Amino acid sequence: MNELISFLGTLFTCPEEYIVKQGEKSNSMYFMVSGDCIMYQSDAKGGELLMENILTKNELFGEIGLL
Repeated sequence: MNELISFLGTLFTCPEEYIVKQGEKSNSMYFMVSGDCIMYQSDAKGGELLMENILTKNELFGEIGLL
């Protein structure tokens, strides 16, 4: 467990700041400690961003990109 904890870091973001963008290669997983995170996905044409989900405290994302 201590080895896993040694890989953790902290990321503070501002409102409206992107954490990751669709299609980017990922090497991180994120745990929500506080606040909200809105997830957007591009429409079928790759243009307009559509709200997909809202993440809140104790949720995580980015794990799929680590596979």
